[in-house]
Amino acid sequence: MSEQGFPRTFTCTFNGWQIRLQFETNPNQDELTVKSDMLRDGRPLTDREHELWRPWHVFVVACIVKNLAEANGYEKLAADVTKWSDDYEKALFGNFRSPEKRKAVNFLLTWRREMLLAAASGRTISDSDQIKLLLGRVIPALGKLDHKFLGDLTQAARFLNRRYKLSSVENLDRWLQEYKLRVVPNKEQFPEEIHRLVSGFSSITLKKLHEKLHDLEVPHKHNPRGKASPNYGFKQGWHEFKARLISD
Repeated sequence: MSEQGFPRTFTCTFNGWQIRLQFETNPNQDELTVKSDMLRDGRPLTDREHELWRPWHVFVVACIVKNLAEANGYEKLAADVTKWSDDYEKALFGNFRSPEKRKAVNFLLTWRREMLLAAASGRTISDSDQIKLLLGRVIPALGKLDHKFLGDLTQAARFLNRRYKLSSVENLDRWLQEYKLRVVPNKEQFPEEIHRLVSGFSSITLKKLHEKLHDLEVPHKHNPRGKASPNYGFKQGWHEFKARLISD
């Protein structure tokens, strides 16, 4: 993709869903920015829909960018997106590495998402529609006595139940991977700034967050080595300073 012809927009449509990607270049810096939005049946998503569909949306956008990068000879970009996708899958699926186990997790995630979306919109999913959701995977497995898939389903249920009980930890890993994808070069934030962003849903300490930023290779600014917080000296020297004021 040469710099000529930007901004450039791509649209992908399937099964009532539409994902639009707009590629923009910064004329002053060697940067390529991708903006994306998603529509369902021609309308913008509600806040609840966006929340529940976001992991799928982000992953699909990454796959599209990877394919476009490969097709246009951007090998490093394609490799970077591939690595990010692997890390994002780890945040989503934990130790469920095999495709079969991830199918079980995805099945339960799909079921839960549809139930939550129905509750948010005030609609009731009929018994026949619920059966249709089951037909795709569970009913054939029952007919074939597919004990492996049914066993994976049990493990997936335990995994997701544990995730929702400890949602702050799981959501933090996923949020940091999404943050890593959208952070613009030369506009990284200090750990303290990122900590304020995640404090609404995670109780992680600043020190632990800083360690996690390094573990997950999340771009961020670094405080100069040995630099104390701006008010450290003031707090530490307060009594001595007050004594001098009184003596003077």
